[in-house]
Amino acid sequence: MARSHKEIKKLMTDDFISNPDVIAKYGLTAGNSFEQEFSIVSLENILFDNIAFSIMAHEQTAELNALVNLQQNELNFKAMVASYVDGAPVIHVNGRYQQDLSGLTEDEIKARRIIKRNAVITTAEGIIVKIATEVGGVLQPVTNDQAQSILYWISINATPGVPITLINKAPDKLKVVVDVYIDPIAIEIGTGKLKNATEDTFPVKDAIKEYLENIEFNGAFVKNKFESQLESAAGVKLINLTTLEWKYESLPFVDAGIYRVSSSGYFIIDDADLTINYMSYGSLA
Repeated sequence: MARSHKEIKKLMTDDFISNPDVIAKYGLTAGNSFEQEFSIVSLENILFDNIAFSIMAHEQTAELNALVNLQQNELNFKAMVASYVDGAPVIHVNGRYQQDLSGLTEDEIKARRIIKRNAVITTAEGIIVKIATEVGGVLQPVTNDQAQSILYWISINATPGVPITLINKAPDKLKVVVDVYIDPIAIEIGTGKLKNATEDTFPVKDAIKEYLENIEFNGAFVKNKFESQLESAAGVKLINLTTLEWKYESLPFVDAGIYRVSSSGYFIIDDADLTINYMSYGSLA
């Protein structure tokens, strides 16, 4: 973070008034601050003010440029990850690595771009890349063999010496228990099915599915937004979310808190981990 004008000026003036030659030349009192020895209108104060402002402006500009470059680099990195074509050999052309797509049709190339979602996180220890493919509209990890090829593709295109961590895992799991108070005229209390619909429609289950699908890859599951999504479903009057728990891989379920960022990049709620208790809104009286 860029330093403030005050911080920069203090560093310079502290060094200035602690210099023995300066103390002797100006007849300063040892231990006094710069402000105690020099007035606001003094030439020395004006000089340090101007220098501090120049340094601050330079640092702020450098920080802004670094942020923009980081965002651009992450977008470029994400695009490079997504461009991987499974099974296509790597070749070196004009000083850069690329995949040899000769002999493949556009449809074949599209089918072999198996990375459907990815996230790039830059840390002090290196770069973390989370990935997932999609089968039948459902996100899932790629095979271990594919993951090794993808990691190689990323490594040869990344800055040399920067550690790369590839996360290719099954989705984080959520356990939900929710009491749903419904309009019994609109929804079957035993099944949660919408009455008088032209096709089988389950508003609460559909709202849960929609919420999960709309979470940005590597985004957060936010408890109050989830509750709002359920309460906005057709025929729903009120919901009471009694259990919201999270787990990753073989770890046990724990409380998910008010929000949770997935370790894998995405979430799933298995049927066995979803309990919806439908109740008539009139039963609140």
